[in-house]
Amino acid sequence: THWDLLETEEGKYNFRDLDWQVETISDRGGEIILAIGQRTPRWPECHWPDWIFQYSEEERQEHILVLLEKIIDRYKDHPAIVAWQVENEPFLKVFGECPAPDKDFYEKEIALVKSLDSSRPIMVTESGELSTWLRGASLVDQVGTSVYRITWNKWLGYFYYPLPPAHYYLKAKLVKMLTPVEDIFVSEMQMEPWLGRPILFNSLEEQYESMDLGKFKDNLDYAERIGLSPSYLWGVEWWNWLKEQGEEDIWNEAKKIW
Repeated sequence: THWDLLETEEGKYNFRDLDWQVETISDRGGEIILAIGQRTPRWPECHWPDWIFQYSEEERQEHILVLLEKIIDRYKDHPAIVAWQVENEPFLKVFGECPAPDKDFYEKEIALVKSLDSSRPIMVTESGELSTWLRGASLVDQVGTSVYRITWNKWLGYFYYPLPPAHYYLKAKLVKMLTPVEDIFVSEMQMEPWLGRPILFNSLEEQYESMDLGKFKDNLDYAERIGLSPSYLWGVEWWNWLKEQGEEDIWNEAKKIW
């Protein structure tokens, strides 16, 4: 629910596209974890509408709470919605163009969501490689972790995380021991390339540096060996784009999963 798409003009909400997505998924028997707030998946993470920049941080936060209320009131009775994801990796400092993490405000968001809909679990997402998960897990019902095996940055170029699958499983066991949270799963399993610029500005050869058919199969196996269920695969729009370019191997491999 990117804020800049829902509230292009202050106080004027356009849910047409999101309504279509929710109904399309529902019609196909799917379930939805709806990510809400100022920080939602995809770069730059914080999807602010242009008009919000005139306001102070305190005023911006008030607008965010209004946004949450509008979204939940609209969709809380929809049976396809199975959980509310409040913000995306809200405690991760090193990724995205966002303000510094604010635990006090995040607690306000959680309290508001609980007051508006106590029937669904609230989840937080955390980085699988750059977070202990403890801050988020102490506040919510569910934790979703990202799993990225090959990334890119301007200092090192491509970087491979040499972590075994047990890293995530054992971390989940520890977090369950130290916090009330009982449900931990993979919310974002890397199944697309990580690139230094928008994907369409990279050749297929560059894209395949960090994700090709071999890495795709390897990551499927890796996700299974992590031992956390479910694992949500990240990158389906890229698979579809490849198919439209005549590169159908990954699309056809993905079809075998379902």
